Amino acid sequence: MTKPSVPCLIPGDKKSVICNHGFSCFLDIDCSGVPSRFSQWIADHIDVNSNDIVLEGGCINLSVDSFCQVTGLNNSGDPVNVESVGVKEAFTSFLGLSEFPTIKQLGELLLQDVLSDDQYFVCFMAVVFASFLCPNSSTYPSTKYLGWLLVPSQVRNYNWALFGFNWFMLSVKKYLKDKPKVLSSKSNLTLGGCTYYQAVMYLDFVDFGVRSPCGYFPRLNVWRKDMIKEFAQYDWKQGPEYGRRNVLKDIYMMADMFASSIEPLTSVRAGEFVISVLNRVKAAAEMLDDPQFSESGAPLPADFTDSMAAQESPGNAKPARTSECILNDGGVQLDGCCNSDKTEKVDDPDAIPDLNNFANSECTTVVVNSDCTNSYDIGMFMLSPDCTPEVQITGERSFADRCNQLSNEGDVLYNSFGNSTSNNFQSASSSAHKKNLYAPRRHVAPSHFKLSPFEDDRLKSHTRPHQVKYHSTIVCLSEDATVQYNKAIDYVRVYVTIWSLGNSFKFGGRVDFYTMNGFCRKLSLDTPATKCKKNFFFSTMAKTMKKSFDSARKFITKCDLVFMPCLHRVHWFVFAVDFPGECFIVLDSYFREGSDYHNSIKNRLMQNFSKVWNEETDKQVDFSTFRFEHPIVPMQSNTDGCGIFCMKFMQLFNPRSHLKDKFTFRDINNFRIQICNEMLFSHHNLLSM
Repeated sequence: MTKPSVPCLIPGDKKSVICNHGFSCFLDIDCSGVPSRFSQWIADHIDVNSNDIVLEGGCINLSVDSFCQVTGLNNSGDPVNVESVGVKEAFTSFLGLSEFPTIKQLGELLLQDVLSDDQYFVCFMAVVFASFLCPNSSTYPSTKYLGWLLVPSQVRNYNWALFGFNWFMLSVKKYLKDKPKVLSSKSNLTLGGCTYYQAVMYLDFVDFGVRSPCGYFPRLNVWRKDMIKEFAQYDWKQGPEYGRRNVLKDIYMMADMFASSIEPLTSVRAGEFVISVLNRVKAAAEMLDDPQFSESGAPLPADFTDSMAAQESPGNAKPARTSECILNDGGVQLDGCCNSDKTEKVDDPDAIPDLNNFANSECTTVVVNSDCTNSYDIGMFMLSPDCTPEVQITGERSFADRCNQLSNEGDVLYNSFGNSTSNNFQSASSSAHKKNLYAPRRHVAPSHFKLSPFEDDRLKSHTRPHQVKYHSTIVCLSEDATVQYNKAIDYVRVYVTIWSLGNSFKFGGRVDFYTMNGFCRKLSLDTPATKCKKNFFFSTMAKTMKKSFDSARKFITKCDLVFMPCLHRVHWFVFAVDFPGECFIVLDSYFREGSDYHNSIKNRLMQNFSKVWNEETDKQVDFSTFRFEHPIVPMQSNTDGCGIFCMKFMQLFNPRSHLKDKFTFRDINNFRIQICNEMLFSHHNLLSM
């Protein structure tokens, strides 16, 4: 690739001309080039059948979407068809030249004030295409794209991202095909296409430690000057070989946390996200300064040990949350009841109410027994004027529990009313895959007022201080070689080690198979399929699909929803089947509907599931009538949260509600702490009893 230094020398008035045509991204080109040995080494590792850079540490997928993220172009518009007849003459006449110019001559024209605005734009685009986007071994620009530049007002209407990506892949195919012949003849071998794109895609996933460049898009604004040459030298082994450094374990397409162009709103949200993460890291560091957490493998806190011992004792019941009631002349006060700044000690996380209603869950309803006939209602308490100070607390009920009770009572009344007025009345949910003729036929989607730019990114979850301490302890223990491979969870022969638990839920960690399987088992134990009509398969179901159906055959045909977490190209997503709605569902926090990622696996998922279902179950279902849906879900803003998103999708998804109301990417670090505690202290965990 030649050195694209021309954009740096363009006058200001001509830059506005290029911007008005919609190609301001090309004005940011400021790279001194890609070493030929380095670009050829990467091309040698490209699988042209799957469009992957295949390395020892994993596969880096190349697609039109990633091409847009690197160059800043948009993947939209009409396709560009090759048309070469009469293009040379038309291009030469348009610029007012006597002969077809070389790339060098076009670059010199840009530095002279002799062209009109339209001529200058066409000349500039020809230079960019010939030297950066679609270069080849010729010193002349290609007629395959010149003809589509001759109408400047229409240039922005074409899909140049798709054209540039296809040009690159065809160049790699030609390079790999000609390489054996060229090596035998000892002649020169050239690689065409945008080698800048493949170099950036590779270097973005190499572990350079603290030297790694910042993560915003387009990458054209990041990899500038001599950066590619410098970082390629860091990765050089010897001779023509590269790959000295490790490829990051979390290889997959970079998260769509920013738009393809940097906007002020995006920058503000990015800054807020970084600040919130730094505040949480600071808080965690302050807790780790405590002597209990100062060394790896330190003992658990005293209250944690006490609660474990209490559970192991067969004569002791599970400790319950208690409050002290004080009676005085001024009235009744429940110590620590409605003070959100004061957190009472809790021995078991299972006793904690819904964390999303943390502010309300602090209030406690106290029922006071009395033989007195006269009583007065003071707020939430029923007292008699003649009662003695001695009172007895017989029970308590949180605000969330009371709301759930009222909701259930309302459902019962509504159902009884429907059954008494009409024998044809049917509930909104079906049973045993029976089609409900009167149920809604689509999934609920949020209104446009809940999407960008009106999206509500406020924090919707909270954690308790003791949860943060337990989470920090597990992360510390997972790094201690003496205990990290001990079992932390046993859900009836489904085991999770301390190492898997800590590395999956630490900040920046990626959820592994064992932790995901443990979470699926916990969901199945918490909400049996016979009651909730949901079934959660393990993430390894694809390898043992028939065995999975054998173990679930008794109740799977009575489920309305079936969830399967899938790991493909080191990225988690949820594949679900909605039998009453007759549709296959994909819940993905990064790849959107119609992406190359899902188009390549959609048919396989449907065909394999349909085949095994009809072979292994007695309930025959015509899956050919099922549609394929991608509900609108919260999107991830980093490269490591897909596993946590999957867990919350399985836990919260319902066809008649949308997940954007329930959480956002800002809640993911809180979910890491919450789920870690919930899995560890679950009453289904045989090791915590």
